[in-house]
Amino acid sequence: MRHQLVAIAILVSAARSYADDVTYQRPAKPVASFVDAVPLAEADLGPDHSTLLLITPLAFPSIAEVSAPEVRLTGARVNARNRAITTQQDRPFRVVAQRLELLDIATASARPRPIAGIPDGARIGDVRWSPSGAAIAFTVTEPDALRLWLADVRTATARPIATPPLSGVAGAPCDWLPDSRALVCRTVAAEVKLPPAAPSVP
Repeated sequence: MRHQLVAIAILVSAARSYADDVTYQRPAKPVASFVDAVPLAEADLGPDHSTLLLITPLAFPSIAEVSAPEVRLTGARVNARNRAITTQQDRPFRVVAQRLELLDIATASARPRPIAGIPDGARIGDVRWSPSGAAIAFTVTEPDALRLWLADVRTATARPIATPPLSGVAGAPCDWLPDSRALVCRTVAAEVKLPPAAPSVP
């Protein structure tokens, strides 16, 4: 019995010593460069068949986004603050982008034109060409709301549209009407309240 106690004491001591020596580890530089590299852009051909929308995906969500509380409803994971499907759930089904660019493929010397006006670090989603090809609608996910933005293809500039917060729970919140003059959107009802906070003491 004494020998067993001595063996257990040695193992516990070794485990504590090992735990004290563990620190945050960084990968080798070649590995880190590979992980941090900007992903290849995805191309979406416009209705005019001569303009490409280059969508640079967001490779990794932030720690704050991944750790945000979520509500699970019939297989969907929803951020209750902004009414958006969480990144863990939506990534396999739709592109979450960090940059949008336009490229005129009819001109051999053309270069991609970044769409200006989008905030740095914006989480872009739900990108939709208008049927006419003159505009592009997309959403920007903010901590407390899903907002509608509109980009003008001719000037390659974007601006937010003053609408109530959008609801992305049931898929893309907005879609163009056939005449390209308006969009139909699902919005969050004004009387909707946040779910109750989880108790701090179980």
